[in-house]
Amino acid sequence: MSSRLRPRVDLYSLNTAYRIWPGGPRGSLPLDPLVSVAIGIAMIGVALHHLMRSLKIGEPEVFLTPGSVVPGQEFTVGYQQKVKKPLRVKAVTFRWVHRETATSGSGTNRSTVTHEEVIQERRVEGRRYQAGQAISESLTLRVPDWAMHTFRAGGSDLQWFVKVRVEIANWPDSEGEWDVYVLPEAGG
Repeated sequence: MSSRLRPRVDLYSLNTAYRIWPGGPRGSLPLDPLVSVAIGIAMIGVALHHLMRSLKIGEPEVFLTPGSVVPGQEFTVGYQQKVKKPLRVKAVTFRWVHRETATSGSGTNRSTVTHEEVIQERRVEGRRYQAGQAISESLTLRVPDWAMHTFRAGGSDLQWFVKVRVEIANWPDSEGEWDVYVLPEAGG
């Protein structure tokens, strides 16, 4: 039984071959322009994504009632987004998330560790929308009894937020996250 070997090509091998080629230029491949072009293409892609999405759907509006909460308390999230052109929404997903971020070190020896925990998730099946209609959803969430309050310091953050993702058929999705401020318990 025979197997075919596939040639392995990576930037290191390509760069080495370029340098040792008989009669070829000395030095290394100019990778800096390639990196710059790749970053430029990525930036254009992100801009086009936002532009395409904005052609069919407006900016989302999110309302939290009450505006800040304490551990054990329920709150309501209202979500609304105007539709500019007919579209089909596959689903709207809400995630109630707790994120812990710890940063240590300095300069080039700096590292950040992030941990996210989805506390609650709700997926609403989509439907067709016509121009002028609005995607409108509301749900009630609860801050866990064990929750630590929102905390932001130089090297350590505790955040609470609601992530919303609107999956649009054959079109870029609309997604965002909105902070929920969890206050310390009164007297605790």
